[in-house]
Amino acid sequence: MSIQWLLLLLAVAFGAGYEGGDELSCKRRRGGIPLPLGVFTVQKDGFPDALPAIRTALAHVHNRSCILQGYRLEMIVKETHVSVLSP
Repeated sequence: MSIQWLLLLLAVAFGAGYEGGDELSCKRRRGGIPLPLGVFTVQKDGFPDALPAIRTALAHVHNRSCILQGYRLEMIVKETHVSVLSP
């Protein structure tokens, strides 16, 4: 599964209960049940392409009590090693 599909899946899952409007009030929260989130990345020119965006999304989830109530996502990052095969 590519990172783009993973991010789309997360966006749909986290936004499923949100209908918009000003009535949504999410307070900051701490703690929660740990929920591991496996992330496979590819480094391009020594820079992990999607990690900054994923960390921003996780910070958004952790700082809003109305998203995944009672849970705390814990990111587990693994680098995929890509090698070019020569014929």
